[in-house]
Amino acid sequence: WTPFASVVLVSLICGGVVANNASMWMGNPVVPGVLSLPALILLTVIVTHSLGFAAGYLVPKHVFKFPERTARTISIETGMQNSALAVVLAKSIGADPISYLPGALSATAHSCLGSGLAAFWRVLDSRKEKDVDGGSSSAE
Repeated sequence: WTPFASVVLVSLICGGVVANNASMWMGNPVVPGVLSLPALILLTVIVTHSLGFAAGYLVPKHVFKFPERTARTISIETGMQNSALAVVLAKSIGADPISYLPGALSATAHSCLGSGLAAFWRVLDSRKEKDVDGGSSSAE
């Protein structure tokens, strides 16, 4: 039950931080007519974690010639860092509430991206298994 509790607690921490900064979402855009500060932070966070997942997979797989399973594991570990800790640390030193926002958005983004990537690989593997099973039974 601890993975579930972890997800719930991180969600509560991140949700609280985003709610605390809700007025900023409607504030003046950083790029007029295009991006508010939180939207810019969110975009940056998504790009950063996506690059972490990609590099965590491509470097072990193609540079070091690790097996697929190892490359996937390194990708998940590289892309999913403990951003919720950044929120707790910022709160503990009494920083401005806006400083909590990147950590909260990062924790949410890497959880969603990592879960999506794991689900994608699971579907990909199940399709490969079906192709292998279907190919061996039709040859018999």
